[in-house]
Amino acid sequence: MALSRSRLSSFGRAVAARGPWFGLWALGALAVGCADEAPSAGGSAAGFSQGGAVGSDTSAGGSSGGGGDSSASSDASSGWSNDSGTGASDAAAEETSAPWAWDAATAADTAVADVGGLWGADAAEAGGGFEPSDDSAAAADAAAADLPAATPGDVDGNTLQVWSQQVDSAQFAQVVSGSKKLQLVDLRVTVQVEGLRVRTLVDHIYKNPHPNVTEATFRYALPADSSVSYYAMFAGEPNATPQFFGPKSPLLGKDDEQVAAAAPEEVGLNADPDHWGKLMEAKVAEQVKATVAYETEIAKKIDPALGEVVGANTFQAKVYPIPANGYNRVLIAYEQTLPRVPTGLRYTFALPKADPNKPQALAGTFQFTMLAKASGVASQKWIGTVEGGASEKSSKSATVTKLEFKGASPGGMLAWDFQAAQGSAEADVLTGTDPTVGGSTYALVRIQPKLDDLAKTKAYAKRAVVVLDTSRSENLRFNSEVALFKAILEASPATEQFNIVTFDAGARWLQSDWFANTAQGRQAALNALDNVILEGSTDFSAALRALAKPPVAPPADKALDVFVLSDGDVNWGDTTLSSLWARYLAETPWQARFFSYRIGIGPDNTALYQTLAQSGGAVFNCQGGLVTGCATAHQGAGMLIQSVGLLPSGGAPAALADVVVSGRQATLFAGASLLLAARVKTAGSAKVVVQGTVPGQGSKTVEIPVELAPTGQLAARAWAEIVVAQLLDTHDAKLEKYALALSQHFKIASALSSFLVLEGDAAYKKYGITEELGALGSKDAETMIAASLKAAGAAWTSWHQIAQVIDLFSLWNQNGNPKALQDLKVKVQSLVPDSELQVPEATLQIPLYYAKDAPEDYVKLAKQTTVDFSNPKPWVDEADRRRNLGQTGAAVRALSTTVENKATDAEVARLAGYRLKAWGEGQSAAGLFLGVLKKRPFEPQSYRDLAGSVQGSRPMLAALLYEAVMLGQWQPKFLSLKTVVGEEYALAITDALTAGVKPDAAAFLKDRMAKWNLQAPKGKLRVTITWNTDATDIDLWVTDPLGVKCFYSNKTLQSGGKLLDDLTGGYGPERFQADKVITGKYLIQAHYFGSSAVQGVPETFVSAVILTDIGLPTQNTQYSNVVLKAKNDVATLAEVYFK
Repeated sequence: MALSRSRLSSFGRAVAARGPWFGLWALGALAVGCADEAPSAGGSAAGFSQGGAVGSDTSAGGSSGGGGDSSASSDASSGWSNDSGTGASDAAAEETSAPWAWDAATAADTAVADVGGLWGADAAEAGGGFEPSDDSAAAADAAAADLPAATPGDVDGNTLQVWSQQVDSAQFAQVVSGSKKLQLVDLRVTVQVEGLRVRTLVDHIYKNPHPNVTEATFRYALPADSSVSYYAMFAGEPNATPQFFGPKSPLLGKDDEQVAAAAPEEVGLNADPDHWGKLMEAKVAEQVKATVAYETEIAKKIDPALGEVVGANTFQAKVYPIPANGYNRVLIAYEQTLPRVPTGLRYTFALPKADPNKPQALAGTFQFTMLAKASGVASQKWIGTVEGGASEKSSKSATVTKLEFKGASPGGMLAWDFQAAQGSAEADVLTGTDPTVGGSTYALVRIQPKLDDLAKTKAYAKRAVVVLDTSRSENLRFNSEVALFKAILEASPATEQFNIVTFDAGARWLQSDWFANTAQGRQAALNALDNVILEGSTDFSAALRALAKPPVAPPADKALDVFVLSDGDVNWGDTTLSSLWARYLAETPWQARFFSYRIGIGPDNTALYQTLAQSGGAVFNCQGGLVTGCATAHQGAGMLIQSVGLLPSGGAPAALADVVVSGRQATLFAGASLLLAARVKTAGSAKVVVQGTVPGQGSKTVEIPVELAPTGQLAARAWAEIVVAQLLDTHDAKLEKYALALSQHFKIASALSSFLVLEGDAAYKKYGITEELGALGSKDAETMIAASLKAAGAAWTSWHQIAQVIDLFSLWNQNGNPKALQDLKVKVQSLVPDSELQVPEATLQIPLYYAKDAPEDYVKLAKQTTVDFSNPKPWVDEADRRRNLGQTGAAVRALSTTVENKATDAEVARLAGYRLKAWGEGQSAAGLFLGVLKKRPFEPQSYRDLAGSVQGSRPMLAALLYEAVMLGQWQPKFLSLKTVVGEEYALAITDALTAGVKPDAAAFLKDRMAKWNLQAPKGKLRVTITWNTDATDIDLWVTDPLGVKCFYSNKTLQSGGKLLDDLTGGYGPERFQADKVITGKYLIQAHYFGSSAVQGVPETFVSAVILTDIGLPTQNTQYSNVVLKAKNDVATLAEVYFK
């Protein structure tokens, strides 16, 4: 089965309308490897080939199946120029009106220069290189001059530097409860290697040293290209000595190979019940249902756990209960597709270096056991940096590798290069069975064809923009990324001018005109970045908006190379990739190709990179000896893919079905990777067939033979990961149901699904959490993927997201009135265009901020490569400091760091959103509140918060959101909020009618006001507080000018005013009303009375709405919020003066 062009090119059709050049680059590539070896004299060895190919394995050979060198030709209709000679790049650019110039100039290896010495002089000025000229080979050599030397162990110097950075920032997984951390006692890691695919099980024992049962958060940083496949926990016994395998465990006494071969489920089920009690394994559930179930159960002090993907490559789980002075055991397994480097398939596991001056993260023993069966691995080579290395024991069937230490972690990288038993120089192959469903067989194939002819054909633009991430999460990788873009520019003499768009919570061009691509120009750019504080969240939509609005008009050809240097952890602004990309395509004046770079430091958002590569660019793999090729990798030509197939071949052909291509890849570069998977009905011979066209060369076919013979069990889930990702891209509710079914069967957490632990099947049934595998019915993956590809490319706007929440209202509001809300949605849509129902875009300018302008302690904090994600206070305090100086944009940048640190935490998003509203930045807050609404649609305050932030600019959207609260049937703890919302809805309608809306909309609003008998509050002073935690008692205190305090023990002031509510169960509201006031200051405060929450005394965010002169022309609304951290904390919300 082959994927046809029509099914691959829906994005391409969207962008082709921009013109012939843009259409030519309409689709993208994924995971291009950039090797650093030079070709052999005969040209058959892989690595960095003569034409600038970005290489594969150092032992690569064989035919590309459709190769052939470029030939000199021209295309008068397109304006493309082709030349097979060398050194013709500038001439080609000058002699044609095409936006790109093509030639076959020879390019040598390039390296990232000045890694670790970011602010040193440019290579030319420092004597390590020279000013690039038309000779790109010499320029590439110059850029490589400062690369650290390779080690005898075949590990290049750059990789050692990357590993050193990873080890410096590495932490064992933490379990945090408020400001308290649990002690990691013992840690056991087992790894199963099946060549291309690996499964790692990490088994933790923690001790709760505190005297109370508590809820805590477990957080685990995952490697790139991995996903969690298993999660389970034990509460443990308070007085038991922690042991992984107690006397009653069947695994006790087994040899290392047997223990390492045990599946995660087997390890959990074979725990000693006298030590660990009942195993609580997670099931995969729809995310909102899982959250509702968890929070309802924990409120009853029953044992739940909730685990989900948060941010790029990070897994987080809420764990309860953790016994007082007892132990907790957490098991997490993840599966990973290994990256290919010149020396094989590479696996790494970072060990943090213990600081003797600090409490040890690991109190007991670390055990590491790796099993590489001969059926999947032909050979392995230790390349790690842990002192003493690891021991190996080999047999005919397997190699077992062990490492163990007690006490302080030695630090260093556990690392191996593997040669797979299956595959070839041009293809990594893994075939295996799904052990849970009748032995169904799947294949995972990654091809890396040589394509020397594409390598020799060069493509480039005269102008380039570096899109550079300056957010908090870049702290570890920023220097390497700057050094990489410096090397790219040095090695690209045909690039005459460049600029930089930096982005975090906002985006901006580094200067208003182009930098010349000279030593002086590059140094000027570096100087402008010197001492920038890396802080703030990651808003890639802002970066694309800035790119689409250059400070100077684009040149006539509009051609642009865009180099994206970011971890891609999008968590601010528009976070929906299809939406932000569609908007960019609609607004951009450029004909641009986007190139993204995976540098091997920290997580990578592959989905973002794949989206950008639809421009005709690529994703370059700069890991493990591949860095040197990355600086020139973008100069190669790409093959526009028309179809990809995995077809039966040879004398014993395989029978195949359900072929899927990762990332909908549609361009193949020289040396690039293409990842695909299929269901194997019958094992045997097959071939990957890629058909497409090459600009200036015509059609091209690549064929690579593969043998599909089942040897393991890890290929099946890899196939499902690709299918689920493509189904979720559609945002189609029916297809998402199929995605959930696959996610449940293969245990895949995603934006749709979470891991959930409840007590027994009855609890899952109670919350409507059932296995959805039957939803698949007779439909196969091919049918579903075809539908998903047809739907791809549509912008998933903020209004679509809100409408989906409303469409699914009945799921979390079964006793409410979902039909009435649906009818109102249809009515509102008929009254205003969809554009007036979208969340407004923030327009506040967010500047870069420099160390010289910030307090010294804050600068030190910002430079730390690790962060206490549980504590937002330092960032909030710095934001307030800047705000008090009138630096609102800079304040937002600091404040948004709280979201960067805990990207999916609804309470942190609310904290930041309330602060922004208090600053008058409702539009900036709206995006945060939209994210909270999608995550927590079962809470009425989610609708209220978003409504309050948009009611001034989107009155009809606000009305619909307020209606959701009024029509909903909420949990009893939220019932008082309806009273508050009714008053706020009345004020919003009054304001909208006063401001002026269309007659039909005005009639609708008046009708709703009459329907609910809404009455706007009146009086001189009204204060309403709400807060974000359950089982928490927050008191509202209002002290009048006479010094008399109104609170729960004195609810009425003789001067006028009274406390309307005193709620002790959590969330609020509490309200104060004064129909008359006296002259002087009213002091408004929040007091933390206490909490019965399982977290102990949780940190609480209190939000206040303060109205004065209500209903009069002088009416004023003030927002305020504070953080209360401990019992009896008191914080001032506002001081209100009356004359």
